[in-house]
Amino acid sequence: MRRFLILFISFTSCLLFFALQHAPLLAQSFKPGINFQALARDKEGNIASNKVIYVKTELISADSSQGSFLTEEHFTQTDGGGIFGITIGKGQRVGGTFFSLYEIPWKNLNYLLRIKLVIQPSPIPSNWNYHQEWIDMGTAPFEIVPYALFAQATTSALQVKSKNRTELVQHIDSLVIQLGEPLELDDGISVSLEAYKVPMPVPNYFLFRDFLLNRVIVYFTAPFSGYVSWMIID
Repeated sequence: MRRFLILFISFTSCLLFFALQHAPLLAQSFKPGINFQALARDKEGNIASNKVIYVKTELISADSSQGSFLTEEHFTQTDGGGIFGITIGKGQRVGGTFFSLYEIPWKNLNYLLRIKLVIQPSPIPSNWNYHQEWIDMGTAPFEIVPYALFAQATTSALQVKSKNRTELVQHIDSLVIQLGEPLELDDGISVSLEAYKVPMPVPNYFLFRDFLLNRVIVYFTAPFSGYVSWMIID
């Protein structure tokens, strides 16, 4: 079902700027959340229009042995096009190592987002239990947004080694990010892929740290067309 997972993770630039400037205040008075939208489909691949749904979000490490960092459940409804929206970090926590997005060590930023959902039937059968009906929507890299949360959780300023956004690229298999200062093993690296039209599947990717040539290479699991944004911090 991974091909049905269309991610629109957003964090407005004004909120990001405010977070960087007023981190201590936010940490005390603001519960962080990350807006998330996706297209809901049933087990047969049909768009779930105007349906009540349950959504489970799991923040997990690329190293699957570490389990879930934060697992939440959300209750919402799709629109006429099958699109639904939730706020990660503000759902009902049902598991995971951490209790808040603030607590997650975002500097390591090697995280994946796993999405599962359940479409509520109408009418609801008397013995129906949504916990037994999860549809796996796939897993995708958690991308660039959490650096705002890292900024809120730390008292030190972000030391950005590289950040940029490409022009439109067409059918590329890899992308080279050349650094102007030394690449280190513990540098935080985040990459965000934006499709240039919808619907268009966005492939997964993996990173290679080329210490010898002081660069990061992004390898895509399928040819990618769109825009690539990145941020690398010390």
